[in-house]
Amino acid sequence: MAACGHRRAQQLSLAKHFAGIREGLEKTSKAFDNSLGSYERRVRPSGEKLIKLSRRNVRK
Repeated sequence: MAACGHRRAQQLSLAKHFAGIREGLEKTSKAFDNSLGSYERRVRPSGEKLIKLSRRNVRK
């Protein structure tokens, strides 16, 4: 009977580790989505403006 309790404790411990992994992946995914959104809203448009300006200057 004691072996059964020990095994159950190991299973719970493993489940806690996987729960921690899940939480970490969720945080990572959210951070990635936020950084991608920031890039698309701020960095990319600025880069596109610079490309347009440089094309105008080359044609002159």
